[in-house]
Amino acid sequence: PSAFPEQNSDPTPLAGDDYRIPTLEAVFEFVADYAEADIKTEAQREHARNVRFNLETKRQANRPAAIGDDFDGENAGAFELATLDLIEAHDLEDRVIVQSFDHRSIWAIHAENPDITIAALTNRGRPRLETYVENGASIWSPRYTEIDEELIAEAHELGLNVIPWTVNDADAMRELIGMGVDGIITDRPDILLDIVTNA
Repeated sequence: PSAFPEQNSDPTPLAGDDYRIPTLEAVFEFVADYAEADIKTEAQREHARNVRFNLETKRQANRPAAIGDDFDGENAGAFELATLDLIEAHDLEDRVIVQSFDHRSIWAIHAENPDITIAALTNRGRPRLETYVENGASIWSPRYTEIDEELIAEAHELGLNVIPWTVNDADAMRELIGMGVDGIITDRPDILLDIVTNA
């Protein structure tokens, strides 16, 4: 609560009061239920029908046993395959982005299903933009403090969208928009919406 003082955790008729961390399947089902819920307006239902899902595989190249499946660093492991099975079962291939700091994971996902949009997350250091494109990424998602207009232009020239993470400060959002980013990952979409709406 101290990190997100404006967050409202009151139960709602649709979401209820089950505050356990939901499974990915439960999230997909909740959005589908929302899109059909009589207690929502048609505009709200339509928005739910267009929700996009930004999924991050939490593999770590320096901790290969963290998930503990059969991932060999090249071929999709049980984790990637289960993620793809859920996406495909819910017919969400065109509404999902799968991202990871461990690029081997998204390369493996792309090899299994090239229709899934993949995003290369980066933290520090010089990005390998050409490598991202060669392996099927269409999005580069850097730490927002690690980019400048020159890198954004270089990424755009290669056909990559640039969507930095995680930007919650209004001034930083404005600066990034001015630099030409293609999107922003944020915990505060309300702030971003206000900036975009009133630009």
